[in-house]
Amino acid sequence: MDMPSKPSNAQPNAPTRTHAAPSACRSAARAGAHGSATGSNFALARLVAALAAGVLAPGGHALAQTCAAPALLSANTVYMFDTCQGETQLLLACGLVPLAGPATVVKLDLTYPAGEISIQSGNAAYAPAAFLLRADCNGYAPCSAAAWVDPVGSIDLSSVESGRYYLVIAADGTSPVACGPVMVTAFLTPEQEALGLDGIFRSGTAPIWQP
Repeated sequence: MDMPSKPSNAQPNAPTRTHAAPSACRSAARAGAHGSATGSNFALARLVAALAAGVLAPGGHALAQTCAAPALLSANTVYMFDTCQGETQLLLACGLVPLAGPATVVKLDLTYPAGEISIQSGNAAYAPAAFLLRADCNGYAPCSAAAWVDPVGSIDLSSVESGRYYLVIAADGTSPVACGPVMVTAFLTPEQEALGLDGIFRSGTAPIWQP
């Protein structure tokens, strides 16, 4: 199975477009990466609302963001990261996609995956990709979802099974620059959060790519 690649007709200046991964895995990747302008507009609107409300956590130099010391997220909080300060030993994602710069790494322990993760680039020249790696933080870990950040991308967590994941955000070789600032937010409703607290879990969901 081919790993999703960035669409050739991507429009870097489109302010709210989120690119799902096309190719042979497109139908599977759509479960983890929104491709509609409507979904991107909604994610961007919520991000703006969170910033306006002051729900903001420091990132970049202030937070660890490597495989050995990954960052952690709290729901509905905007985190600022500088991928230039991230992991430098990840050369691949999903065993197939070459990474062209340092990566921000976020560890996610998902009891009951729900909601979505929004990623927004803070630099018009930086258009990274985001990969949701299953269980391990290495270049050959199975991919459960992927999204292209141009300048906003999102990953729908409702299509993945319960467990540990690593969100890796890095340039994939098509970005004009190798690293830059990103804002990351895990959007979760109280009802979705309650499902995880109740001990409900999901299983049997296949990754979009695995070795």
